[in-house]
Amino acid sequence: MKVINMFGAAGSGKAQPLYSKVLTEDGWKNFKDLKITDKVYTEDGSLSKLRYITPVQYKDVYRVYFKDGRFTDCSEDHLWKLYRNKWDSSKIIPLKDFKNILNTKSYKQRPLFVELFYPLYSDKILPINPYLLGVLIGDGNILEACKFTSIDQEIIDKIISIINKEYPALYVKKTKSKYGYNIRRYNYKQPNILYNKLKDLNLLCKSEFKFIPKEYFTASLEQKISLLQGLFDTDGYASERNGLSYSSSSKQLALDVQYLCWSIGLKANITKKKTTHLDSYTVWISGWCKNKLTFLSRKSDRISLGQYDNKMLAIKDIQFIGKLPCKCISLEHTSHMYLTDNFIPTHNSTNSAGLAYEL
Repeated sequence: MKVINMFGAAGSGKAQPLYSKVLTEDGWKNFKDLKITDKVYTEDGSLSKLRYITPVQYKDVYRVYFKDGRFTDCSEDHLWKLYRNKWDSSKIIPLKDFKNILNTKSYKQRPLFVELFYPLYSDKILPINPYLLGVLIGDGNILEACKFTSIDQEIIDKIISIINKEYPALYVKKTKSKYGYNIRRYNYKQPNILYNKLKDLNLLCKSEFKFIPKEYFTASLEQKISLLQGLFDTDGYASERNGLSYSSSSKQLALDVQYLCWSIGLKANITKKKTTHLDSYTVWISGWCKNKLTFLSRKSDRISLGQYDNKMLAIKDIQFIGKLPCKCISLEHTSHMYLTDNFIPTHNSTNSAGLAYEL
């Protein structure tokens, strides 16, 4: 049994480089740009005031890699709230005290985890209904008109319902193609509001250039899930083995889907496949609400929460990257947790005297 006692003054070395990001009320901010008046998102999804920000200190910095591809940088004294199989509860541990166990034989069987959390945003007024946007990005033909294709009556009926409720000047009409539909305007003297909004968002593009507009990254949890449902109902794949993935020829769209999933506490990694035409990018999803990401019953019936569909994200590797200028922060919130790069949960400075733990 290895019991470690940790002592140190508040803010003593528990730092991140100046380029590292923190999620604040005003969006992502680099450490170098943080002000004492900023509020940051914390463990329960709420906002916390800052107690202090330290002056710049030069520290040995390490890069912490996680299993789904994200990473962040911090000093070796930076604190982490960690979980491990057979532990009774989480433990607050500095990087220097656990970075070497990743090379041990037992680590693969008992990795260290962080518990994901996400900011609680309110519903916001969005340019286009999120489910409708997801369908149009996924199976839409929107270069010259508001068209989409679908073999699923559930999707068609849902789009018709959204159009009737939110866009009374428009209607859905079957095209001559077998599975094609056109969202048209009743009065041709009036503009097609939906098409113009797509144009304003710069979404009138070929499939390899598709993306998710930035406005949707700060939507509420329900709005983000609705957008993901539109995307997964069209270009998503639900396997018979309970796997959920999303594929696209657009690298940016794949990155945006990954980011959107990360922003609601899901795990998502990307793989690339060479094809004879365009490269294909696939986002593989797991996590606490994976079973909510499809509205279409033939897909949702295949998806349930499995053993690894939780908020636990494993640490994969830690590498030294150099001595860099850093700062550390302290929060008023009792959890002392905040979100750093790509929604990675980490711990702020605290008076560490009296902390003890067993690895």
